[in-house]
Amino acid sequence: MLSGRAGRRSVTRRRASGRRGGCGRGLDRGELPAGADLELAADQVFGTFWYRLLVGHAPLDPAEAAHHADRVLDGLTGRTPPGPGQA
Repeated sequence: MLSGRAGRRSVTRRRASGRRGGCGRGLDRGELPAGADLELAADQVFGTFWYRLLVGHAPLDPAEAAHHADRVLDGLTGRTPPGPGQA
């Protein structure tokens, strides 16, 4: 059984490889630019979700999760995000 730092590294490596799977497919299909920083995108998505879960400052329903994912995709693809109240 792993504990402490070694355990965290093991868990985060397994989760990171799973996260890259979906984004890797997006790269393969040309939906994301070749230089996209997938690790940063994963940190942005999961950081938001964990923060909301642990701190509980705001809900995270499916619509809100989709909104956050869209904003991360805007950053990865260079899209201009919609203005306030447009998305």
